[in-house]
Amino acid sequence: MGGWRSVGVLVACISSIAFAADEPLAFKGLALGSSKKEVLKHYPRATCSTANFCIIFDSDPKASKGMSVAGVPAGAIAFNFEDGKVEGITIMFDAARFTQVENTVKKRYGAPDVVVPSSGETHMWRRSGGIIRLDQYFGSDRRDSALSYLTDAEVRRTAERLDARRRDASNDL
Repeated sequence: MGGWRSVGVLVACISSIAFAADEPLAFKGLALGSSKKEVLKHYPRATCSTANFCIIFDSDPKASKGMSVAGVPAGAIAFNFEDGKVEGITIMFDAARFTQVENTVKKRYGAPDVVVPSSGETHMWRRSGGIIRLDQYFGSDRRDSALSYLTDAEVRRTAERLDARRRDASNDL
């Protein structure tokens, strides 16, 4: 249930927090709005399962350039696209290293605009055109954390999909 609450807070974050004039939302120089071609140039080992989704997994993150976040090895980096442009970048990493990533993100962007405590914490920083979201627990096994860079449009689409899924009675079995 905490996930639904964080989606609502996420949408509220978009609509109510004034953003600062800041740098474009980007991960290691790859900005939201970049083309799929640019993503594949940065991450040639990424696999695209659909026109709207690419992911790169790494069995040995230490040996792979760009497969870390805040000095923490990343297990995977996922890219969501809309109309051929990156709308979301999510970096997954070991939840045991959450505090290290949290401290680094706070050092760069300041205190989060929103903190949602639930079974794990979700921190959100409002930026021009989107948000940076840090989830202490990402997924059902509580072993992974995630840092996401999301456009406002991607946040709205995600909230709409989750709301539709919640309202679909066949998901309540």
